[in-house]
Amino acid sequence: MLITLASGFVAFLIGALWYSVFFKEQWLRAMKVTATEIESNGSSYRPFITTLIIELLVALIVSTLLLHSQLTLPLTGLLLAALVALSAVKTYLFEQKSLTLIGINEGYKISCILIVTISTILFN
Repeated sequence: MLITLASGFVAFLIGALWYSVFFKEQWLRAMKVTATEIESNGSSYRPFITTLIIELLVALIVSTLLLHSQLTLPLTGLLLAALVALSAVKTYLFEQKSLTLIGINEGYKISCILIVTISTILFN
């Protein structure tokens, strides 16, 4: 379980890089906001703490599903990632969000699930 929680924490750290270093400018454009607008909302730690808790819960759930599936671990991880991404894409399409935003956000989710999948394969 410690490895699973660690993989959730790693997913959280990747999210910090994903939305600040790797895709910050593209994400801001796709969201149609500026960094100044986001910063003007205050520097609350609540979204970060909430996101960390959610990443830890997702890691626990994904790991549990992986370990109790009758399929191979890699296949189960890929199917879970596809399920999560496709479920979210339909919402984005109804909200008329850009493909760029969908790609950035869902790419992050897929990466998180793959991190948990890889750690489960390597350490369980």
